[in-house]
Amino acid sequence: MLKTEAAKLLLPAKESPFSRVALGRLSNFLNLVFNPEKQRDPKIQALRGLDPTFLIICGLCLTQKALDSMRKELFDVFVEQAMIASRRSVNIIAKSDDINKVVHNSAADHDFNADHLNLRQMTSSSGPLTLQYSLAGSPCWCYSGVPQQRKRQTMFSRLLTKAIPGLVTTFLPLEGFMDGLIRVVVAFDQSLLQTLFGWASHETVGIECFSVGCAVKNQIALLFGDDVFEAVVTSHMWTQDTGEIETKCLKVDVYPALLMVISLTVGWTSCYQFVNSAYIL
Repeated sequence: MLKTEAAKLLLPAKESPFSRVALGRLSNFLNLVFNPEKQRDPKIQALRGLDPTFLIICGLCLTQKALDSMRKELFDVFVEQAMIASRRSVNIIAKSDDINKVVHNSAADHDFNADHLNLRQMTSSSGPLTLQYSLAGSPCWCYSGVPQQRKRQTMFSRLLTKAIPGLVTTFLPLEGFMDGLIRVVVAFDQSLLQTLFGWASHETVGIECFSVGCAVKNQIALLFGDDVFEAVVTSHMWTQDTGEIETKCLKVDVYPALLMVISLTVGWTSCYQFVNSAYIL
């Protein structure tokens, strides 16, 4: 029932082009969310933690009155459904000149405006050219190198502390409903193999490289942090996992006594957030 109610609230975000009424709601919503006097409100705090696409979808659909009167259980489901909706709406929102005008004229802070501008550049043919690769048959952008610290703390900091400097590669599909991929090269770590990938301690590590195609779900957050776990959970691959213990969203290629290449499949929006956080575009 909550999902049905949330789906009805999200209908304005599915309109194309967006109506004047929805754009007016978005303008008022952004001014509300970025109002310094509202920052202690629990709902506002939750909304400020969302990326621009999520927040814009919420703004197209909610008035201040609706937000204030929304009970917590419906609010939580609404945010979850907005995240799902953003997977297919990200290109439409990024390319909308009407939404860009609203964002530009709103009280949104510098980071929000910069993130939205970067997203527009990435989805625009007139944006800066980047190398394109194929990921599972779909064209994607590829970013590789040393993640850069910005004003906002880089995502996945616990994971990046394990990375061999400079050896982090991110594949971001052009389509917003595809999963992204992050590859991190780390030093060979037998303990990590055992705890995260279920590699049995009695197994002998030979000279030849080998791969483990799944990881233990409940170890992801413990080893790499909640932000990595939450990004993995947003992927389509996670929803296709049939077991309760293991997930195919993480795998590792092992070069014994040398290094390991950990590959993480994450949701598109989480992958975009990482790119925007870790690399200077």
